[in-house]
Amino acid sequence: MNPLRHRRAVPAALAAVALAAALLSPAAGASANALRDIDVGGTDPTGVWSDGTTMWVADDSNDKIYAYDLTTGERTSDSDIDTLDDAGNDKPGGLWSDGTTMWVSDGWDEMISIYAYDLATGARKGTDDFYAWILGDADNLSPKGLWSDGTTMWVSDLADGKIYAYDLNAKSRQPSKDLNTLKNAGNSRPAGLWSDGTTMWVSDEYDDKVYAYELSTGDRLGHLDFNTLSGTDNSRTDDLWSDGTTMWVSDRGDDKLYAYTMPGRTHLQSLELDGTDLETFDPASEAFDPSDTDYAVRAPSTTAMTTVTASALYSDAEVSISPTDEDTSTDGAQISLVAGENTITVTVTRGSHTQTYTVVVTRSNLAVIRNDATLSALALSDVDIGTFDSATAHYTAGVASSVATTTVTAQSTDTGATVTISPDDADVGADGHQVVLDEGLNTITVAVESFDTTVNKTYTVVVARASTEAFRWAVLSDIDGLAEGNRMPRATWSDGTTMWVTDLSGALFAYDLATGAHDSSKDITTLADAGNHNAHGLWSDGTTIWVSDDRDQKLYAYNLATGVRDTSKEFYTGVDNRALQSDARLEGWNWVPKGLWSDGTTMWVSDPKNNIKIFAYDLATGDMDSSKEIRTLCSIWSLDPRASDNCHPAGLWSDGETMWVVDTMDKKLYAYDLDTRERQAHLDFDGLSDAGNNSPKGSWSDGTTMWVLDHHKGRIYSYNMPGELEEQ
Repeated sequence: MNPLRHRRAVPAALAAVALAAALLSPAAGASANALRDIDVGGTDPTGVWSDGTTMWVADDSNDKIYAYDLTTGERTSDSDIDTLDDAGNDKPGGLWSDGTTMWVSDGWDEMISIYAYDLATGARKGTDDFYAWILGDADNLSPKGLWSDGTTMWVSDLADGKIYAYDLNAKSRQPSKDLNTLKNAGNSRPAGLWSDGTTMWVSDEYDDKVYAYELSTGDRLGHLDFNTLSGTDNSRTDDLWSDGTTMWVSDRGDDKLYAYTMPGRTHLQSLELDGTDLETFDPASEAFDPSDTDYAVRAPSTTAMTTVTASALYSDAEVSISPTDEDTSTDGAQISLVAGENTITVTVTRGSHTQTYTVVVTRSNLAVIRNDATLSALALSDVDIGTFDSATAHYTAGVASSVATTTVTAQSTDTGATVTISPDDADVGADGHQVVLDEGLNTITVAVESFDTTVNKTYTVVVARASTEAFRWAVLSDIDGLAEGNRMPRATWSDGTTMWVTDLSGALFAYDLATGAHDSSKDITTLADAGNHNAHGLWSDGTTIWVSDDRDQKLYAYNLATGVRDTSKEFYTGVDNRALQSDARLEGWNWVPKGLWSDGTTMWVSDPKNNIKIFAYDLATGDMDSSKEIRTLCSIWSLDPRASDNCHPAGLWSDGETMWVVDTMDKKLYAYDLDTRERQAHLDFDGLSDAGNNSPKGSWSDGTTMWVLDHHKGRIYSYNMPGELEEQ
């Protein structure tokens, strides 16, 4: 017998006595335990952690961690941590501590993703921080929940639907320990984390439940889920913590920590037929999962009997198999199979709790099971999808505007399998399956059903067809696939030959504009040494390149050819640097400098937060020139009746007459007359989402093509510029 699960012990240093008692006692189920609820009224509880005596609760409204007595729920303010605001930890999320250091996630901070503090004093422990570039390098861009076994730190990602793993001490990635199964379970917005060292429980921001997974494999353990949250009005779940007996779940809607009794453990560790797992018995079936209680498998006509072997996770549980064992002298339950369906049940009993697993075995009239649903070949005329691999189900490709149709050819591995191509054949009179390609994204699917109809597999090809129309997606000029280290891009600028791209790791990466190839010889790697960690805007006159930093409220300057810093050309923009600025600039409060563009005399700088407008500075002196500001962006902030809905400005580019402003939320480029500040709506780029460019940041144009960086996808999309910029 080869068990499909291995349960490892909880590290002794982290295991509470209450946890050990809970694992050995009869199961109680994931029921509400209102007597242990904790009222944290007046807070916005985004994170929780306890040492078994004090419960710490993060509040992202007040940038503070409050302390409560775990038993009574009373405030113990002497244990509060109130140093978050001074540290810049403005959006505290998940919490975890080893009893000495408290780690606090911040999904909005673009410099530090996980802050560290001394638990006893609240003092900062910067050497234990996880910098944003570390998480960003793994695409862990929206960190939330935290949990660690003292060696590995697991971090949930709200946007990515995944849990990433890092070495707690070295701050390096441990991808082999990632949990990648959350999205398939419906746990698409994972928030809080807590584990007993064996099972990982994960709350969901949009779902009234707590999901359970095997920590070592990521496999679902649905029978250990908490499904009763909605019944207690615990509808805005966030972080989790448990002492092994009770699970506390924070709720941001009613400022409360709800308490639940931990679930019981009446499930199988393994279930096998004929000494093999279910997947091997019938390759079309799913492998055994303790959280899945129903299986349907097939056997060839030559299989007249099967041996069923099952083992429970805990030795005090009883396992019974039905139908009755036909040969008690041999290991396992011997069960005859008749032609057609055979139902086998396996029941686990532990105390007063039971769990029943059902396997329906269909004995076929075929001596060989033909359940292959793969393709051996897939090709599209005039479309390069790269090398086809039957195990790879998704492909992407781009084509010129002239390619209006493609012929899809697909061959199944088993000639008896059924192949269905979608969309339908556009020209049944022509050879092959014809698909019309619209401008933009086209999704083509090839569905394969096995000969015995038990297995289905779908292959998908997404073809992007270029447009020749102004403001539309040019496709073939995209730069797709940034360098390995360029995982947190924010802005772009080009001299017409090379495209430079910022990265929050403290570098500018260079790419050949025509081919998209990385040209490391032109990289500028001196930003980190300068302290320029939050690089968001980029502009150059061909000799000096200026880089905005929204944390330092400053424009740094470097020699474009050598990367050497030129402090003589740098200037501050923010009020926090008042000692270094003139009073005139203080009035501007350009606290969050983002996109940059200059005509060589004036530097325009976008700000999306405190003063939503585009500031203007004399490039030579750094003095503010309010007469050239563009204040017509956001109607929520501006009193100017001409103001639009451009309330999240980022990248800037202008041809000297029109200023285009990227809006990160509206997913478009707004256009303004640079002199009059009037909107030029007919010159907007509003088709970014059609191209999948849903996280736009930086932009640059050569006058013919507009490139727009997508900072989540690590792709620079290209769009056609208008030929004639005429008034409507």
